[in-house]
Amino acid sequence: MDSKECWLQLAVTALTNLNIEKAAEVYSHIGDISNGNFDRAQELYMESDQPVEALNMRQDILQWDLALQLAKSLAPQQIPFICKEGRPAEALAYYEKGLQGGFEEKQALACEAGIARTSILCGDYATGLKIAMGSNSTRQLLNDCAELLDNAKKLNEAAQLYEMAENFNQAAQCYIRLKNWTKINSILSQVTSTKIHAQFAKAMEAIGNYRRAVNAYELARDFGNVIRITLERLHDTQEAVRIVQETRSIEGAKMVAKYFQKEGDFVSAVKFLIMSACYDDAFKLASNNDQLQLYGDLLVDEMVDGEVQNQFLILASHFESKSNSLLAGKYYYHGKQYRKAINNLLAAAKKNPQNEEALSLAIDVVAASQDDALTNQVIELLLGEVDGEARDPKYVFRLYMAKKQYLEAAKSAIIIAEEEQLNDAVPILTSTVIECHRANMKLSAFKFASVLMKPDYKQQIDEKYKKKIEGIIRKAPRGDQLSDEIRLEQTPCPGWHITKENITACPSCQFPAIYPELIE
Repeated sequence: MDSKECWLQLAVTALTNLNIEKAAEVYSHIGDISNGNFDRAQELYMESDQPVEALNMRQDILQWDLALQLAKSLAPQQIPFICKEGRPAEALAYYEKGLQGGFEEKQALACEAGIARTSILCGDYATGLKIAMGSNSTRQLLNDCAELLDNAKKLNEAAQLYEMAENFNQAAQCYIRLKNWTKINSILSQVTSTKIHAQFAKAMEAIGNYRRAVNAYELARDFGNVIRITLERLHDTQEAVRIVQETRSIEGAKMVAKYFQKEGDFVSAVKFLIMSACYDDAFKLASNNDQLQLYGDLLVDEMVDGEVQNQFLILASHFESKSNSLLAGKYYYHGKQYRKAINNLLAAAKKNPQNEEALSLAIDVVAASQDDALTNQVIELLLGEVDGEARDPKYVFRLYMAKKQYLEAAKSAIIIAEEEQLNDAVPILTSTVIECHRANMKLSAFKFASVLMKPDYKQQIDEKYKKKIEGIIRKAPRGDQLSDEIRLEQTPCPGWHITKENITACPSCQFPAIYPELIE
C-alpha cells in the first residue's frame, strides 16, 4: 500500500476530480511534483467555467513560470504578485518580463516596484534606490526598500528612504547605529517612539553630552534617569527637585532623598523619602533628628494609601507615649482611630482651655466619625460641663456646620451674632445669614442681612456673598414664610444673650440654651 504506484494512482484520482490541493500534496510526498498529469488538470480547468483555477493550481504547486504564462491571459493583475513569490533573481526576471507585456499603468507600476525590491535583494542597490526614489514611488515602496537595505546593513541608504517615507522612528534608529548625531537631531522632534528616544539618550550619556541625554530621557518619559543625571552630572539640585515634584517619580524621589542625606539636609531628605514611600527610613531619620512632627505633617500631605494610614497610627502611639495628647489625637484622627483621637484631644483641651487646634481637630473628628457619642462628648466640653470652662460659642457653630446640621448651625449663629461684645462681626454675621437662609429661617436671615448692610459692615462683606445677601434683603419674608421662625421663638432656646453662668444644652436638640428659660 505504500508503493509509489499506489500514491500515483491516488494523485491521478485527485486530479480527475479536480482536487488539486490533494494531488499536489501526494506528488510532493512522492517527490514527483512535475508529473504530467498537472498538464491534464490544467486542460480540464481551462475547459471549465473557472479557468482561473488553472492559474491557482500552478501557484499552489509553486510552478511560477507556468503561472506567469497563465496570468498574462487569465489575471494580468496577478503578475507582480506571482513574480514576487519566486527566488529574487527569478522574480527580477519575471518583473522585467511583466514590464514588456503592455499592461495597464497600475500593473506596470507594480512590476517596477517589484524590480526595485528584487534588485536590492540581488545586491543591485543602485537600481533599487533609483526606482524607490523616483517620481512613481510610493510610501509603501520606500518603506519596503528601506527595510531591505536595513537588513543588508546599508544603513545610510536605508535611513534616507525611511526619511522620505516619513518613517522617522526607523530613520532615527539607523542614524543611532551610524552615530550620525547631526542627522538624528534634525529629525528628533518627529520621532514618536519612546524606545528610540531612550536609545539616543543612552548614546548621548555615553559620550558625555548630558544635557542632550536629559532632553532625550524626558522625551522617553524616563524620569528616573533624568533626575539621576541632573543630580549626579549636572549638579542642579533645584531642577531635580522640581522634576520629582512634577512627575512624582518614586525612583527620582529616592535619589533626591539620598542626595539630601549626604548634604545633611534631613528635613528635605524626610520629605522625599515619604514621597518615595520609604516610610520606615523616613520615620527613623525624622526620629533621629527630632523631626517627627514634621514627618507627620508631610504624611498628611501624602495621604494616598493604607500604608500611610498605618504610619499615622505609629506616630500617634509614639506621641501618646510621650504624653503629647494634642499630636497623639491629631495622628489618631488621620489614622481613623476616632475614639482614641477624641480621648487625646479632649485631654489636650482640658489641659489648655484656649487650645484652638485641639478644639478644631475634635470637631473634625466627630464630623468624620458620625458617632453621636463622640459628638456629645465634644459638646459637653464646649459648654463647660467637663471642666467648668465654656468655650467660645463659635465652636458649637462650627461643629454643627461640620456635621451638616444646618438648622442647629443657624440657631448657634444667632446666639453668637447677638452677643453684646461681638468679635469678628462681619464673618460671623455673614455665616449667620447664610446658614439661616440654608435652614429656611428667612426672618433671621433677613434680620442679620439688614445688620450687615449697615455702612460700618457693608464694605467688609466678602464679594462672593454680597449679591446673595443683597438678594435676601430685597426679598423680605412675610406671611407663611415666618411660621418656622415663630416655632423657633416658642422653644426654650431663644437667641438671647448667653453668659458663662447660664449656658447649658437643650436635652432634646443639644444646641446651646439659657438655663433659667429651660427650667421654667
